[in-house]
Amino acid sequence: MTSRVSKNVLVNFLGRGWGALLSIAFTPLYIKFLGMEAYGLIGVFITLQALLGILDMGLGTAANREMAVLSASEGNLPKIRNFVRTLEWIYWGVAICIAIAVALSAYPIAHLWIKSQTLQPHEITAAIILMGVVLAVQWPTGLYGGALMGLQQQTSLNVLTALFSTVRSVGAVLILWKVSSSVISFFVWNAFVIIIQTLVIAWHLWSQIRQTDHKPIFEKKLLYETRKFAVEMSGITLMAVAFTQLDKVVLSRVLTLQSFGYYYAASVAAGSLYILIGPIFSAIFPKFSQLVSQKEREQIRSLYDQAGQLMAVTILPLMMILIFFSYDLLLIWTHNKLTAENGVVVLGLLAMGNALNGLMNVPYALQLATGDAKPVLKINACLIAISTPAVILLSNRWGGVGAAIAWVGYTLTFLIINTFIINKQFPYLDNRSWIWNGLIKPIAIAFVVVALGHLIRQLVDSPNQWANFLIIILTAITAISATVFSSPAANRYIKGYR
Repeated sequence: MTSRVSKNVLVNFLGRGWGALLSIAFTPLYIKFLGMEAYGLIGVFITLQALLGILDMGLGTAANREMAVLSASEGNLPKIRNFVRTLEWIYWGVAICIAIAVALSAYPIAHLWIKSQTLQPHEITAAIILMGVVLAVQWPTGLYGGALMGLQQQTSLNVLTALFSTVRSVGAVLILWKVSSSVISFFVWNAFVIIIQTLVIAWHLWSQIRQTDHKPIFEKKLLYETRKFAVEMSGITLMAVAFTQLDKVVLSRVLTLQSFGYYYAASVAAGSLYILIGPIFSAIFPKFSQLVSQKEREQIRSLYDQAGQLMAVTILPLMMILIFFSYDLLLIWTHNKLTAENGVVVLGLLAMGNALNGLMNVPYALQLATGDAKPVLKINACLIAISTPAVILLSNRWGGVGAAIAWVGYTLTFLIINTFIINKQFPYLDNRSWIWNGLIKPIAIAFVVVALGHLIRQLVDSPNQWANFLIIILTAITAISATVFSSPAANRYIKGYR
């Protein structure tokens, strides 16, 4: 991979990894100070955040791609500034609408939808209104962050994001510990920090596209030029959000808030895979966009092969760790036996589904880089039509386990179908190498190594959690090392630094 892409992958790993470390470290403290029901409200907040992603209308991804394409040529700075200002008006307008809509929905959600045993409806209503404020002020970062990624300013974006994530997490725990252990205090603090974060990231973006002799203006024509891609991305976002959050929407109604908290904890643990998936996608998508616009087929082929192998050797060993050691990891993480018992199966299934979804991120990035998202849109439409009834049925029948089974089915089907489509859409790609080196071989190696590690864990059977954790860490290191050294692309990359 190019030095710029490699650097962006690394800084994205560090940025996402730090955010994940904060989430993992502070989740047990949130549960301790707030209780499982209030922690379940944080799960409701994350679900609302994802559902409102529909309102992005594909503009965030369009901004990323457009900034990457425009920045590849000189003389486009005035157009870049007008493009950002145009989307800025839209994003802040949507932010205001979000705050109003969530506030109006707070009462019915608190009284008619959420099942709580200890929290009072008025407390839940106030928390949901504050969720709307947090969501509203955070909303424009989708534009500013996407634009900075398109400009290849991923290092500075990750530094800022990591800084504010630290302030937000540490400050929240201190407030819950020393000031008030109510969920209201938690959301008030988050709203305060996110307001500052959004303004700082906006300032940083504009400092990167500064031009003293040009005043940016709202230009409707720029929206017209990107309308096709934005509309298609809006459809993909709608369907992706519908399915990835449908389980939580249904379960928040079917389960008690406490049981939903158990499911959400397992979901957070399984979502740790996206810490590895997201950085790779964020780094390769702008580069693919530039290469496609310049019709550099050989470079596209090379980047596709290397990125596919990198994705596989990164996430598949950790998927196996989450599957085989799900109970131990949940127990060590939350120090709560009930959470581990209720989340053990769900964590394994969600980890499998998330990893399968991650494997498709490299082909997905290339497909979106063409500016034609129609193939992906068609696949998602068909699968959503089939999978939605399955999610509702299985969730009502088997709760969280049923919802997780539906997610695995969806991602596996998408992987199989899109593999055939990508082969026809880009015949010059080496798909045999991707299937063998980026799928079959790393899965087999990771399975064997982690299965042996799990067998050792069973034979040792130590009551000491830290001894078990050491076995898990050593197994993970061995599995990752084995898959890395089995990858031709990873070996070439390592040899380049010798």
